[in-house]
Amino acid sequence: KAKTPEGLRLIATVIDTAILRAMLLQPDSGALLRLLQQTNFVDLEDGESVLTSAGRYAELAALYQYNRRHTEGLRLLQQLSQHPGSLEVPADGAAVDLKGLPGVWAAVRY
Repeated sequence: KAKTPEGLRLIATVIDTAILRAMLLQPDSGALLRLLQQTNFVDLEDGESVLTSAGRYAELAALYQYNRRHTEGLRLLQQLSQHPGSLEVPADGAAVDLKGLPGVWAAVRY
């Protein structure tokens, strides 16, 4: 069954989602953002949940962009850049690269 396209996609989804979760346990090096900006099979719902709870909004925006969820991505970037205090979890990772301007770098990269 794993040799069918659906089976291979499921295996890739499990692997990529596990890699995302493992990378969240490591210090931010930018590698997670790079992973999500290229071809990946991260489960969107699981990725959305763990990235949000970790405050990794630039990475979440990249996941939205890759999955063509542009409305959600742009809404997130607007909130991140204009109303960062309204986020339940403070921004972390690439979203805070520019001190005092959270989300600006993420928005520019989107």
